Amino acid sequence: MGPIKSTVTALFDCACIAGMTKFAPKTLLGLSVTLQQENGTRNAVWFAPSSTSPQTIIHLQFKIGAILELQNLIEGVLKGLKVETADVICKQDWGLAETTKGMKAIGAGNVMFATRCSILTDDATTPKVSFNTSIEISETAMTLTFLIRTPAKSLTTTDLSTASTDFKTPGFLAIIKWLAGVLSSDLESFMDEVLIRDDIASRIHLRRLIVRLDTTKGSSPILDYVSLDVEISTTAFGQAPGATKPIVFLISYTWSKRNGGAGTIRGSFWNGTIKAAERSTDQTAKPTIPQPSLGEVRLDASYSCGAKSDFSLKLGIVARLSPSASSPSGLRTTATLIGSLKYKSTKSKDNAAIRNTNAKPQIPPMQTLVLLFPVDRALAIQRQKDPEGDSRNWELSATLKNLYAASLVDFFDPDVGKHVIPLIESIVIDHLNVVYSTRILEAQLLPARSSLAGTSTSRRLYLPLTSGITATAGTLAHL
Repeated sequence: MGPIKSTVTALFDCACIAGMTKFAPKTLLGLSVTLQQENGTRNAVWFAPSSTSPQTIIHLQFKIGAILELQNLIEGVLKGLKVETADVICKQDWGLAETTKGMKAIGAGNVMFATRCSILTDDATTPKVSFNTSIEISETAMTLTFLIRTPAKSLTTTDLSTASTDFKTPGFLAIIKWLAGVLSSDLESFMDEVLIRDDIASRIHLRRLIVRLDTTKGSSPILDYVSLDVEISTTAFGQAPGATKPIVFLISYTWSKRNGGAGTIRGSFWNGTIKAAERSTDQTAKPTIPQPSLGEVRLDASYSCGAKSDFSLKLGIVARLSPSASSPSGLRTTATLIGSLKYKSTKSKDNAAIRNTNAKPQIPPMQTLVLLFPVDRALAIQRQKDPEGDSRNWELSATLKNLYAASLVDFFDPDVGKHVIPLIESIVIDHLNVVYSTRILEAQLLPARSSLAGTSTSRRLYLPLTSGITATAGTLAHL
């Protein structure tokens, strides 16, 4: 029997998605394909027998003979990307289901292009890099997924240029240079100045690259979205004392045309790894006192390198404290606890004191304790600079809102609690704020309503400290 020939249009019909031909690029629909009978590694049939819902899945691999149309379509957007070979994978998924006309076979499927591609930049120092790419077509886009293989230990030095190994190898740099040229962005400088640093990463692996082409703007697709996943191993931070195993995390660089061509960075631990797991996540016994429930945790960190290095860290926590079951029914309101930690440091490279990482920052001897009643008002905070001109600013704040004192009755002994309720059930902390900071130059308090007398109050008290602590406290009101 001779080779089985067909077209891409017929494969969409075979996969039970003939309607997708309205969205696929027209230049691809007429491509001639031949069934890979001898080298069809993706050819397979799965049959799942069942008395109620039997299922049959068929994979067929077709070879595209003339790849010029596909090459021109992709290279028109992704300059420097060459398609060397191309196959089409047609999938059929048949299942038996109950319909209005009785039991019928219902079909579904998809069509995917599988290509072998290579890139070659204008830079003669970077080698040619090859990888596999899958192309999926939807109603609005073509999505290209570049599968970057990890090199085996048996690969020779020449073979390393065909895979993403470490940032010290030419293969990784070639992919970055090519992608930076396609995006016309500063991706290459970002890699050089931020990630490819001995004090940040010990090894970097390029894991996956996704490129989405918008097909709704006309006959030619337009670059719409790029996502680059990089695995980083580091021993510079995040390790337990005495540990030598590197910390592994994933950095994703995304570029979007809809955001004006801006790139963003997102980091996460690889595969959701938790380096120090909790011994128990659930309470094994009912607590005898109220337990705050953690509602939200936010962590933002940033740094910059240059003549001055800036490091900023912000941690926010929101928790809630449910009222006691023994508190009066009219006072069972959940209290909100909000905490934040902020730190920012600016250091100059030419400052000799900065190179001494063990040196402790000197806190100015004169600080201020500010007691404000109430404190839901603006506070003006200024950073305290050290004598060398570098700035270090700490701020630790905690806010408590809507706490009825009756909610705390379970903190007392059972015999004492029933006698305490009549004394504290008329007390509510409307808001309470405490701030630890390096320095507060001025705190302005505006009049506020007091539920005690229904009038406006304004108080301010300054106390000198030598410990470098600044604090603010809020209103205690009676019902």
